[in-house]
Amino acid sequence: MAHPPVHIQLYLPCSSSFGTKILEGASRFAREKPHVRLIINNQLNIQTDGILAALDTPANIPKLQKIKLPVVNVTDIQLHPTFPTVMCNNYAIGKTAAEYLVLRGFYQMATYGWDKPNPDADPNFASERFRGFIQTLEKHNRPYVQILPEACSEQWKTHLQQLCDQLQSLPRPLAIWCSCDQMGANLLYACRELGLGIPDDIGVLGIGDEFPICEICEPAISSVDTAIVQRGYRGMAMLTHWIENQTRAPRTQVLQPVGVTERGSTNALHFTDIHLRTVMQLIMENLDGDLHIERLLDHVPISRRRLETKCRNILGESLAQIIRKARLNRARELLIDTSQSIHDIAGQCGYKNISAFSAAFTRDFGSKPSVYRKMLGQP
Repeated sequence: MAHPPVHIQLYLPCSSSFGTKILEGASRFAREKPHVRLIINNQLNIQTDGILAALDTPANIPKLQKIKLPVVNVTDIQLHPTFPTVMCNNYAIGKTAAEYLVLRGFYQMATYGWDKPNPDADPNFASERFRGFIQTLEKHNRPYVQILPEACSEQWKTHLQQLCDQLQSLPRPLAIWCSCDQMGANLLYACRELGLGIPDDIGVLGIGDEFPICEICEPAISSVDTAIVQRGYRGMAMLTHWIENQTRAPRTQVLQPVGVTERGSTNALHFTDIHLRTVMQLIMENLDGDLHIERLLDHVPISRRRLETKCRNILGESLAQIIRKARLNRARELLIDTSQSIHDIAGQCGYKNISAFSAAFTRDFGSKPSVYRKMLGQP
């Protein structure tokens, strides 16, 4: 039986990178559900069945409440309990960034563009990200410093000079996590002014995986993918179910960050321990079924027990956990970037049993491989 058409308005900043990604996720859902029709319009006086909105300011709340339609929000800001929200786990964003830099071998860390957290203020998305980053570094015994906040100066020339002065005083190699990809681009500019090598002297990591900003830089900026495309997809699913079943959506759906999209700004290993550097390089280069701990031990003149101790002391995980994470991250990349079958991807990433692969992938990324590919893979 044919479904009656469902008209959903996209109330988004479609010209921004964030809006474009939400639109991509929403359109993927609509392609799967031909009866769902998208209306891209930022006027609130049109006829529609529901609204997928990016609510980042309280100014729009009274207008949306007045029209009395189902509305789902897809930003990281929960402005009002009236509107269900699909958001990313902000603490996990910071944790993901820190764990990634630790696994690249960085010891000295810094943050750039973050305002100093106020412990007396209510948690917000930025402070939660910062807290996840810092607490994870403390868990791994990594020292860190905080570089200039984003609003330190209205004058770019003054800001650049202050940034350069701070960079010259910091130890190297140093990994710096930026509050957004634009701040990462600013940081790269300052490093070039000082003649600092990226990623050998300074590793730069952003947030949001804003493709135009990240790719236009040289080297391109690595960035934490905050599941924006998935928010568009999941928000559409939540809104469509609400409209068709007259059942109000749950207040919040929290997604996990996709991971780090690695580019040239962090694409180097910085381990001072030669054995760990050798092992991590071998893991990154050999994620197929032939990658076994015994094979790794052939390349380092130490016992398995000593190597495991190094991994736990420096990286906070066992060797088996590190291999497992690397394989699943590689599988995630292949699901997004290629049209290979899920069976082939599982084998290529060291899984002989498709059920075991699916269970492991679902546990780490919150969706089965097939569902994940629908949300993020090639159209």
